[in-house]
Amino acid sequence: MFFMSQFRFTGPAILLTISAFLPPTRAATGRLDPTKTAEILAFPGRSALKTNPIAAPDPNQPTKASAAIAAAELIDAGKYEQAIEAYTKALEADPENSSLFMGRGVAATLARMYKPAISDLERAQRLNPQNREAKLWQAAALQMSGDGRAASMLYPPGYGIPDDYASYIYNDMATSTLMAARGNARGDLASKYLRAGQWFARRV
Repeated sequence: MFFMSQFRFTGPAILLTISAFLPPTRAATGRLDPTKTAEILAFPGRSALKTNPIAAPDPNQPTKASAAIAAAELIDAGKYEQAIEAYTKALEADPENSSLFMGRGVAATLARMYKPAISDLERAQRLNPQNREAKLWQAAALQMSGDGRAASMLYPPGYGIPDDYASYIYNDMATSTLMAARGNARGDLASKYLRAGQWFARRV
C-alpha cells in the first residue's frame, strides 16, 4: 500500500509528486532494477519488455559492418582477389558506401589491377570528399601504374592520415613498384604489398 508523501505548491496550482505512488524500482543493492522500471513506463498492465521485444540478429544475414571487416581481413591475409569479390558483394547491399569502394580499390591496387583500382578510389572520393585515405591509395595506384605526374598531384593526402602510413604506401610500396617496372627493383614487392595491406586492414 502506498501513501502520498509530499505536496508542492506553485502559485495557485498544486503539483503532486507521484513517486510515492510507484512501486520501488531499486534492488537490495540500492541500484535501479531496469526490469521494474521498464514495466512501470509501459502502458498500464502491459510490460514494455513483452510488448517491444528486441529481435535477435539473424546469423545468416551478416551486417554491413561485418561484411566490410571480413573483406578487410582478406586483404590482411594477402588474398587480394578474394577481397575484391567480398567488397563487390558488400557493395551490392550498400552501393553508395565510400569505404567499401575504397577497400575494393585498395585490394585492386595490391593485385596490380590499376585501372579498376583508380576508378573505385575516385568513386570513393566522390561519395565522400573527406575520404583522404582513398586519395592516398589513388596516388599510390597512379604511381604504380607509371603516371607519376597525376600521382604527385594527390600526395600528400592531407590532414588525418598518419605520416608514416602515407609515406610507406606512396614513397616505399608504390615507388618501389614503379622502380621495379623500370628494371631497378628495390626490395621484395610481395612483402611490401602484404605490409601495406595489413596496415590498411588494421585501420578499418
